[in-house]
Amino acid sequence: GRTINFGYGECDGPNTWPEEFSTCGGHLQSPININLAKSIHLNKEYNLIMRNYDELPNSMTLRNSGKTVVIEAQWSSGKRPIIKGGILKGEYLFKEIHFHWGATIYEPSDHLINGYSFALEMHLVHYKKKYGSFENAKDHDDGLAIIGYVFESGNEDNSFIQDIIDELPNILNPSDTPVNLTPFKINKLAPRFNKDFATYKGSRTKPPCSEIVTWIVYLKPLTLSCSQVDGFRQIKDNDGNPLIRNFRPIQKLNGRKVFLVSKYFFY
Repeated sequence: GRTINFGYGECDGPNTWPEEFSTCGGHLQSPININLAKSIHLNKEYNLIMRNYDELPNSMTLRNSGKTVVIEAQWSSGKRPIIKGGILKGEYLFKEIHFHWGATIYEPSDHLINGYSFALEMHLVHYKKKYGSFENAKDHDDGLAIIGYVFESGNEDNSFIQDIIDELPNILNPSDTPVNLTPFKINKLAPRFNKDFATYKGSRTKPPCSEIVTWIVYLKPLTLSCSQVDGFRQIKDNDGNPLIRNFRPIQKLNGRKVFLVSKYFFY
């Protein structure tokens, strides 16, 4: 595909995206503020099923895309993580993990929950298995399912996040060769869950903002330390500037329904 030029700065940031990418001005855009009181409760028939998240990959790489930090991995045949359930129809295969952050821990990182923002958001991107590949899945309105994990800033380091941050000096620039990580089970970084999530139909949070995503946002925040969030800001974008923020502001719900698979949640 052609190179997609966009950024997060003053002159090329999210407010300018719809000028070049019309879908970014669509009605099913992400991220959103998840208002728990206005969400629709679903019963346990809608629990999420996460399989193979405890399978150790054969290899794992970390790269700087110029817009975020991306983790990809390879598994033996039949061992790649897969999700189904929730409001998903069919099975979705794991593609990558990437991260979003703000310029300070008080800026949002993507989704809000009851108006509350988080220091970091981690996305586990999955594509619909029946479409055969991520590239093919992007052409379908049910092509992707993304699990969002929110992180609060606390006093304790997150050891798995630290393993990633320790490698960032080796991929400061998008042109740097991806580094090999010591493989770890995805559920070490992204705990498995079957409930306590919100789910809705939305979009990718960066251009072309395709409205092809079923979002699954885990409502229990994970933690990392304040200095760890700052560690992500050292990587550079395609222009050689530190990527101090890479989040998109909250988008209008436009009448969409947000579903909760959870007994109760206090925020």
